[in-house]
Amino acid sequence: MSIVASTTTRSTPGWVQDVESSKPGLSCTYALATLSLDQSRPEIRNVGIKDLISLSPSARPDRQALLCSTDARTPKVLQLVQNPRCSLSTWVPEELLQIRIQAMARTYSSQGWIGGEEAVSGVEVDMKRLRREMWRSESFHGRTRAWHANPTPGTDLEGSRDGWTEQLAVSTALLEGEDASPSTGGLGSEEAELKADEVLASILENRENDSAENRSYKNFALIVFEPYEVDVVRMAKSGFDRRTRWTKQGDDWISKEVVP
Repeated sequence: MSIVASTTTRSTPGWVQDVESSKPGLSCTYALATLSLDQSRPEIRNVGIKDLISLSPSARPDRQALLCSTDARTPKVLQLVQNPRCSLSTWVPEELLQIRIQAMARTYSSQGWIGGEEAVSGVEVDMKRLRREMWRSESFHGRTRAWHANPTPGTDLEGSRDGWTEQLAVSTALLEGEDASPSTGGLGSEEAELKADEVLASILENRENDSAENRSYKNFALIVFEPYEVDVVRMAKSGFDRRTRWTKQGDDWISKEVVP
């Protein structure tokens, strides 16, 4: 009879270090698999993981989540509302590292949590401000912002491709000219940050016009992936591979070595 050793923790789980090391700066691409709306087939696409956050830092260090940005109109958002269980996977060749994640996904849009607040409990992070801050960082790339201001991704092109690319180019030029960091009147750094945040909130959340910037901001959303199982394989350049699986049980993470 063999006995498999396992470890239980309520602190920050060990897989967090693997995810953080998957790529410097945490701008790593993961394949995201969801279930189609008619539940007949899986659908998969790549998403850029922007950050790794603690959802309840004071009370629940075990509640870590991966974060990506998206257009709230994309099919994957509705798919995740219907079935929030999803899979993420990445391969990091420089580290010989494979990470597979089973997670519950929730989307935060300009209207708040899609599916309602009851879909998410115990989240201490100020998601409204986090969304605004991430949009400000994204705003340095006019073309990225322009995608959110133009027709819904995946829908049929109206007219020719040339007409669509021209529209995208116009939106990009407009958004590259927008100021994502409003004037703060010479205030100190901390005061300036708060002032800029308040100004941007006032401009973008209360404005009724149909500018490209306003459309972009309204369509900009964050998807929060909260893992409940993480499987990490480290390939060995010499010697033997190592595979560890972390499974969430209540407030605890159970880690176990498994056969690679």
